[in-house]
Amino acid sequence: MTHRSANDAPRESHPSPERLRAITYATGIGIILVVFGHAHDPALDSEGDAVGHFISLLRAFVFTFHMPLFFAISGFLYQYTNQLHRRRTYLELGRGKAVRLLLPYVVVSSLVYPIKCLLSRFAMRPPEWGWGAYVESLGTAKK
Repeated sequence: MTHRSANDAPRESHPSPERLRAITYATGIGIILVVFGHAHDPALDSEGDAVGHFISLLRAFVFTFHMPLFFAISGFLYQYTNQLHRRRTYLELGRGKAVRLLLPYVVVSSLVYPIKCLLSRFAMRPPEWGWGAYVESLGTAKK
C-alpha cells in the first residue's frame, strides 16, 4: 500500500509569466481600440471621402470584438485568481463583490447626495429631496 503526501497531489497549472504578459498586452490594445472607437469625429464620416469611409469601417470592426475581448480577459483572470487563492463558489464571489463594491458605492452616494441637494441651486439639473429621488440617484431607477 502506497501513501501519498500532500505534496504528491496533482497541481493545477498556472499561466506562465509570458501568458500573463500577453493578457496585459491584449488589455492595453483593447483600451487603445476602445478610445479609438469612441473618439468619433462626425466630419470624418463623409460619404464621398475614402479616408472617412475607411475610418467608419475600421470603427465598426473594432466594435465587433472589443467588448468580447474584455469579457474573455476577465474570465481568464477570474479563473487565474480563483486558482491562486482558493476555489470560491459564485455565491461567495457575489457576496464578496457586493461588500467590496456596492457597500462603498452606497455609503459614498449617501454622503454626497445631501451635499448635492444643498448645492442644487448651482446645478443645471438640480436633484430633488426625497427617498424616491435618492434611490433614483443611486442608478436603480431612471425617469
